[in-house]
Amino acid sequence: MSDQSARIVGKKSGFTLGGTAMKSLKGGEMEKNLGVEGFWACSPYAVAVLGPGGTILKVNPAFTDLFGYTPEESEGANLDDLIAFGPERDEAGTITRRVESGETFDFRAVRRRRGGSPVHVRCLGVRTPPGPGPVIDYAIYEDLDGRRQEESTPSEDAACLDALFGGAPYAVAFVGSCGAVLKVNAEFEKLFGYSAEESVGRSLDELIVPEPLRREALGLTGVADAGGTYRVETERQRKDGTAIPVLIYNVKTRRNGPVRDFVTYLDLTGIRERKRVEQEAAQRMNRIFQAIPDAVFVLDALDGKILDLNAKAETLSGYPQAEIRGKTFIEAGAWVETRDRVRFLGTLREKGSVRDFQTRFRSKDGMVLECLVSGELIELDGANRIVGIAKDITERVRFEEAIRREKAYFENLFHHSPEAVVLADGQSRIRRVNRAFLDLFGLETDDVKPGTAVDDLIAPADLHEEASGITHAVSTGEVVRKETVRYRKDGTPVEVFVQGISFPVEGKERAVYGIYQDIRDRKARERDLNESVERMRRLWIETVRVLASTVEFRDPYTSEHQKGVSLIASRIAEEMGLEAEIQEGLSLAGLVHDIGKLGIPAEILNKPCRLSPMEARLVQMHAKVGYDILKNIHFPWPLADIVHQHHERLDGSGYPRGLAGSEILPEARILAVADAFEAMQSHRPYRSALSLEQACGELAAGAGTKYDSDAVRACFKLVENGGIEAGLARSPQEGRS
Repeated sequence: MSDQSARIVGKKSGFTLGGTAMKSLKGGEMEKNLGVEGFWACSPYAVAVLGPGGTILKVNPAFTDLFGYTPEESEGANLDDLIAFGPERDEAGTITRRVESGETFDFRAVRRRRGGSPVHVRCLGVRTPPGPGPVIDYAIYEDLDGRRQEESTPSEDAACLDALFGGAPYAVAFVGSCGAVLKVNAEFEKLFGYSAEESVGRSLDELIVPEPLRREALGLTGVADAGGTYRVETERQRKDGTAIPVLIYNVKTRRNGPVRDFVTYLDLTGIRERKRVEQEAAQRMNRIFQAIPDAVFVLDALDGKILDLNAKAETLSGYPQAEIRGKTFIEAGAWVETRDRVRFLGTLREKGSVRDFQTRFRSKDGMVLECLVSGELIELDGANRIVGIAKDITERVRFEEAIRREKAYFENLFHHSPEAVVLADGQSRIRRVNRAFLDLFGLETDDVKPGTAVDDLIAPADLHEEASGITHAVSTGEVVRKETVRYRKDGTPVEVFVQGISFPVEGKERAVYGIYQDIRDRKARERDLNESVERMRRLWIETVRVLASTVEFRDPYTSEHQKGVSLIASRIAEEMGLEAEIQEGLSLAGLVHDIGKLGIPAEILNKPCRLSPMEARLVQMHAKVGYDILKNIHFPWPLADIVHQHHERLDGSGYPRGLAGSEILPEARILAVADAFEAMQSHRPYRSALSLEQACGELAAGAGTKYDSDAVRACFKLVENGGIEAGLARSPQEGRS
């Protein structure tokens, strides 16, 4: 039988078989096909599946409702023996045999319920087409007696149905056994997109249940068919395939006879969206609640039990939320001072709020925390609650206490300092002074009233400019340290060491600290010391001059040579920018650099011809002899070493030790240049004096190898500028250098 034929038979007989069911029938495997299985199980008409000879293989719930036989009683029995055991038995047997031969029937007849009562039915006999799988016959029965009764006698159910369908704001489907749709209202059509014509006669589960939820839906249908009710949130599917969140509940319409339900669908899309928005808002509020940097507690106003707390409160108290929730602050041992708790709660109940109440709390580990607490009585969820906010100020209190101690320390230091201290503004007006300031300058308390200019008190007119300059420099942020003179009230000068520092105060102003140290005793000692040093210096110089004069008595030439070298060496050092002390040391070293010649026989020094090697070695010993003479005299300059090294050369070719490069003192290098320059321009018994140009040429040739290049350049610059006069040559009778 074709799909079209099946539809025609269905229309003529009052049965509606959907395309899916008919295609499944052609497949021959009813048990495996959800469309046929759904039609068979949920059909409002009694259906029996038949095997050979009319043997019942399976019946649906509607068959049980109509004829009164359970599936266990029906399956395996002969259909005609079960429901056609009266006069209609022969007719029924004939129909069964004709159906087995492949015919299809649509007719009215009488069949028997359990117990023998007749029931008028419309019968439809259908056979599955040939194909793979077994051949199956279907016997389908419509209860004509029940339909006539419903059509002729208006029932309370019908009235309720009309009232519900007419005024219900929600989608409603009126269903029979196995969820077969009997009627739907306009809201159902609007919600799911199916018209009433498309819905009636269809299985409700097949119509609007998404495939993944079919098993769940069949379970609900089973609950309804068993006489139960349900209420569940789930999803259903529109005609266009979109899913809708819905709340489904059923209402039973009768307790005897076939099961009938009102199935109501409440569209939860808007509700869920509102819930989503509310949940997001709640989550945002919770994130804000948890992110508050201070500890927040929510308490029951009646018994003080903790209902909620944020993450900071957990950290502050040391209690995880699960452990402290439901406890009071007293049970947690949080209040350190009972009187603070009494005062806080008393003020809260009296005024409804408390702001910045400072107290101490004890955490779970026993640590005491300084806190600033605020509280508010509010109504929350219909109940009175206390919202408390605690700010941990432990570090701040410790810092403030440290500042108080520091301030007390500085106050004590200010008042008891042995140094005179004045605190002034940027215009040098007094703010306060300490006792030492009054004592140092002979002042009384009335003399140093706030606003008085410090400089007018202790700086005379001739020092006002200096004093105001110090004040200005300090007020701009500089640190000033200076030795100067200030005056006592009686006019006595006081030598002082002034230190000035400033720091910012309110706004852009700066406060100035002036610290005056009385240095009169120190300056007196310095003057005495300087005089002693100067006397020693003169003594050292006189000692050198005395040593130089001993050479002059024995060898006037050597004495004059030493004086010339002394002058040239000190001027080279000056030209090189060396310190005055080095210049003076070179001047003195030059005066005695040949003092070692006192140990060399005069006949060798004045020999008019070249010396023998042994005589030359004897002359070279004068540097070592000079060192030995000077080394035990404690001069502030390294005179002995300079004298010892003045014949050494940079390339190591000098004597007496063959020193080279940095092994030679810088002063000895300068003295070597001065000695050579002066000697080359002097007459020798064995040679004539060189000209200035020749002497400069010799120095230039040895610069960097024998002589220090810097010293040579300085010497040449002095020659160019007239700092060294030419013509230092002496008579031929003068001795050796």
